[in-house]
Amino acid sequence: MQHSNPMRIVFRFPVTYELEEEAIVMRFFTLFGRDPHDDCFSHLMAPSESSTKMHIILDMYCKTFPEVNLDTMEYEVFKVKKNNELYETISLSSVS
Repeated sequence: MQHSNPMRIVFRFPVTYELEEEAIVMRFFTLFGRDPHDDCFSHLMAPSESSTKMHIILDMYCKTFPEVNLDTMEYEVFKVKKNNELYETISLSSVS
């Protein structure tokens, strides 16, 4: 998928998945057909509201667009759950 604008993807998941950041991100790329070709950066972040949850913040196209306004940057939030050995992501915008 060709994407011409910088964007931020946020993955929410139980802290027990913390060591599997790369597997979660790679599964997302596979499921959604996104491939930033090494033009992305991810980091873990613990939300302040819960000690049992974690977030992966994935900034896509950060090398192409090194300076962005975070207040206007497009973003998507996904909930991650493990289904057997694979990670599934559910867009929180579609959850009622």
